[in-house]
Amino acid sequence: MVIDPRSFPKKGTESCGVGRQWSGRQGKLDNCQVGVFLAYAPWDRRLYLPEDWAEDTARREKCHVPPEIKFQEKWRIALDLLDRTWPGLPHGWIVGNDELGRPANFRAALRWRTERYLLDVPCNTTGRDLEQRRPRRRHAGRGRQREVPFQRVDHWAKNQPESRWERITVRDGEKGPLEVNAMTVRVRAKQENRIGPEERLVVIQSVGESRTDYALTNAEAKVPLAEMVRAQRQRHRVDKVFETGNGEAGLDHCEVRSWMGWIRNPIL
Repeated sequence: MVIDPRSFPKKGTESCGVGRQWSGRQGKLDNCQVGVFLAYAPWDRRLYLPEDWAEDTARREKCHVPPEIKFQEKWRIALDLLDRTWPGLPHGWIVGNDELGRPANFRAALRWRTERYLLDVPCNTTGRDLEQRRPRRRHAGRGRQREVPFQRVDHWAKNQPESRWERITVRDGEKGPLEVNAMTVRVRAKQENRIGPEERLVVIQSVGESRTDYALTNAEAKVPLAEMVRAQRQRHRVDKVFETGNGEAGLDHCEVRSWMGWIRNPIL
């Protein structure tokens, strides 16, 4: 299952949920609508209603927003989509971008649901390498044992020897095999002033490109690195879905202004 917050640039202020907010497609703050999409054999989505919209009675009435709809963070919307869509659907992974990997509460909620996740996180996420030897005590045999310091995941990856990386073929492509270099390590991430439980950090570097992705997963130690890499790369398949929607159904030209239009529109 792929969860993807997707933005749709808009002009004006009348379309339901429109506002100046983060647009992943633009890579900046922009005037847009944002939907949270769940991709699988079925397709589900919900319009993200910013907090100022949720509290604006006049705009809610004009766009026919049901009274039971309240402000929810995107990760909470994602959980609602999973709860109403997933029962009985076989799946091995929950994957998503760093908008969903960043909130520690979302990962905790997936663990509580016994879901196996692999979620991208920003490069400035800090973690403690649980496989690194602890520093020696300041005084031999006395005092508390010192902990490995926290550091940014991109700094940690940069300091690893070349022998740590594993070359993995993701799949065959039109121009040859799609290959990456990857590695994994047991960590405890520090986010929102909390130290989380043990997870695995997965670092993926595209061969021939400067791009590096970082992800956190609760997968067991027996799960091979290659399987985790292929699961993470499946996240990008959702872009193909949107490309098809743009080309065949005119999704990029779809002007949806009301709440009900967004929910009922067959293109979305």
